[in-house]
Amino acid sequence: MPFYLYGTPENIHIDHMLLRAPNIQLSASNITLDVFPPIPANTLKAGCILFADEVPESAMQPFLPTSQLVGGQ
Repeated sequence: MPFYLYGTPENIHIDHMLLRAPNIQLSASNITLDVFPPIPANTLKAGCILFADEVPESAMQPFLPTSQLVGGQ
């Protein structure tokens, strides 16, 4: 699954990159990312792509409609 990372080393944000429909928007702010070597500050400032290849996205689908999630509207 591809994710877009951006921010600073102290304040990293992540967004799921939507490549196909149907899909779901996943975002988080102020995440902790434990990778070695650390992602340089200038790379985070410009934004970069993180590809999580350990778990195929298809294994998590189908996603529930928002109305069926806890707190969904």
